[in-house]
Amino acid sequence: MNNSFKEATEAGPTMQVHEMVKELYLQSKKFWLELLKAEERYLEKMQRAEEKLNGVDARINELKKHAGINEVPLQRLTDLKSQLKPQVDKITDPAIEIKAYVQEAVIAREELKNAERSLENSLNWHVGKTGKKVAAIFIILVGLFFAWSSEAPSVFAFIFVPGGLYVLYCSLKADTSAGKFHRQAALADLVLDRLPEYAQKEYRRTCEEAEARYKQEKEETRKRFFSHLEQASSRIREYNAGIGMQEAPWEHRSWQNWTPVSNPAVSLRFGTVIVNTSNDT
Repeated sequence: MNNSFKEATEAGPTMQVHEMVKELYLQSKKFWLELLKAEERYLEKMQRAEEKLNGVDARINELKKHAGINEVPLQRLTDLKSQLKPQVDKITDPAIEIKAYVQEAVIAREELKNAERSLENSLNWHVGKTGKKVAAIFIILVGLFFAWSSEAPSVFAFIFVPGGLYVLYCSLKADTSAGKFHRQAALADLVLDRLPEYAQKEYRRTCEEAEARYKQEKEETRKRFFSHLEQASSRIREYNAGIGMQEAPWEHRSWQNWTPVSNPAVSLRFGTVIVNTSNDT
């Protein structure tokens, strides 16, 4: 085989095919790693969404405790929620709005505690709120009696009447603070009631977005891979098409001094197969 024919076989298209196969392998590995990373991101998003959904009940209980909702009498809470429900129906994102509602309940609860402490300090009788109201009215009446009585010193009127009025004021303020707290707690509880349904919607939305993104990344990677594969296949087909041109008949003078090539050929044509697909049999 002459030198030109031998060199063309060893260092020509054969080496090009070697490089193409190597490049195709490296690109395939790269695309496969991209697919694995896309799948990891998808699974991570799904896991975070599921953990967030599973933590809704615990978060609701925590917020209820923080807002003091369980301190409101059940029947009172139920009645208030029935009255106030239209006010929270317009809320579109309870996960965000709940923070403000819980904070309002916390503030109202603190105001109630302060009012109850003031009432406790105003009259140190363990008779409850209603009992202190009655006591306050009694003290006021006693003071008025002393004021109207000509025989009694007027100084008693200035002691009993203001004292009774202050106790009555503290009692009424405690009632007002309790009403405000109960109302804010009911509103917060109404918003909390909507969190599970909203969390389910958010979970489904997150899953759908994650799945759509994963499919998009897979499709983009697949397109780039098959585009590269098509280019490599086209070059290999060109090489295969040229193999026939490198053949030499047995009578050709190139066979007189033939020696094996140093590198084996990537492909070798040794015959032709004709397949007839027109007949099923």
